[in-house]
Amino acid sequence: MFEPLHYLALIETKPNARDPVAALKDWDLPEAFQHLRHLIEARMGNRGRREFIQVLRLMEAVPMEIVATAVLMALPKAPDQVSIS
Repeated sequence: MFEPLHYLALIETKPNARDPVAALKDWDLPEAFQHLRHLIEARMGNRGRREFIQVLRLMEAVPMEIVATAVLMALPKAPDQVSIS
């Protein structure tokens, strides 16, 4: 069984690889995570990848639902707000 959390530490050490987060494309994450990734990478470029991976690594210690709620709260408020489900 594919367990993406096991790959995060390795991916974090190679954030400048072509697209390290693409290796996790089959991970069923709430939509808010993808929105956050785009915002972080748009603002920070390649450094944003490492930042996003660090957000994902929070799930090594905290349940996904809690991290997803925090991600949603961190996103800019907009009329078409992204949901965590």
